Amino acid sequence: MPTDGTIIRGSYINKAHYRKYIWRICECGVGSWATLQVKKGIPLNKRCIKCQHKHMHPSGNKAHTWKGGRISIPQGYILIFLTPDSPFYPMTRQDWYVSEHRLIMAKHLNRCLHKWEVVHHINGIKDDNRLENLQLLPNNTIHAVDTELKIYMHKLERQISEIILEINKLRRKHETLRTSKRIRQITGQTRTS
Repeated sequence: MPTDGTIIRGSYINKAHYRKYIWRICECGVGSWATLQVKKGIPLNKRCIKCQHKHMHPSGNKAHTWKGGRISIPQGYILIFLTPDSPFYPMTRQDWYVSEHRLIMAKHLNRCLHKWEVVHHINGIKDDNRLENLQLLPNNTIHAVDTELKIYMHKLERQISEIILEINKLRRKHETLRTSKRIRQITGQTRTS
């Protein structure tokens, strides 16, 4: 194991052969090879890659894009940022966000939801997260059946409205024909008299 400040050519450590590297210990305590600034004799970066990433891309309320921890995603759901000290933190995704409707249901039940439990929006509006609009389902199968049924009902409603439009169109056409037939009968009677 090299000591802090050891300088070596890249070809010895499977890196660019024309560069020199220096062993440096990061502030987190991890040692790694860093590109050497030849004229200054110091590493190009003082931090390891993980610490550099944290420093350059802060997360949570330290990020410049922080908007209070509540964001909406293109699928229509709202996500809430949780910190590791939250009792509902185990429900978060890798980026520390959890769906608001799942969080509301978990707070109502006073426990974390299991991954297989599904929180269903009764009225189908994905950002309407009132407790009276949420329903906890034991698995995705029931949710899928409900969703398929709603899609089928919507399709039938659309077909019914198209049929009603067609019926109204035919009624107007029939009324027009009856009216023109009466007009012909009346005009025919006046001509003969």
